[in-house]
Amino acid sequence: MRILKTTKNKRECKVDFDMGLYQFLSDRDAVTLLKFLYQKEVVEKTSYAYKLSAVRNETGRRLREYTLRTLSKDELITTDEAEGQTYLSITAKGKEIIEIFDSLVEVYRGTGPQASHSGVHVHYELTNQEKRVLLIATKIAKGNNLSHVSLKALTQELYPHDQPSRRISLVSRHVNKLAELNLVHKKRQDNKTTITVTDKGYNAIKKQYLKSITV
Repeated sequence: MRILKTTKNKRECKVDFDMGLYQFLSDRDAVTLLKFLYQKEVVEKTSYAYKLSAVRNETGRRLREYTLRTLSKDELITTDEAEGQTYLSITAKGKEIIEIFDSLVEVYRGTGPQASHSGVHVHYELTNQEKRVLLIATKIAKGNNLSHVSLKALTQELYPHDQPSRRISLVSRHVNKLAELNLVHKKRQDNKTTITVTDKGYNAIKKQYLKSITV
């Protein structure tokens, strides 16, 4: 809040709003979409990527192209095209926005954290499949003394009984999620995509994920 002028009887105040945030909060489709993707991935742990057509059907919202472009530009969601379908997924930034937004709603309603609490703590969980991708990438790299693993080799290891071309888009989306959290680095060069597990990724495997993964 910035005070512009002070008189004996009143103060004239102006509040500076971030217009991007204001537009997001004013776009009901944007809030609905982000909360839907958060619910599916974080709460229900049913899906990392969701078909646009399915989201429209389940939410009953039109979800205009303008809304999708804005959320994508602001790095709140990612979009991916596969087999003639548009897939949507929420980013780490999008999750943080929703968790803070929900906390603010609780505070506004008087059901949230007490005033003595300092800050909002955000915690992320990977799905079992994302954990499995991270673990398999690590096993391939360590077992073969490699600094990086090809996306094709990773897909073949994850789905040994399927053609890689049928599963590679799905694995790529999981890798994108891991890359957003800086658990892996993804690089494409000479028509070949490679994945490198970061120090943060190795630490996550050791401390958090190893016991909860079924390979």
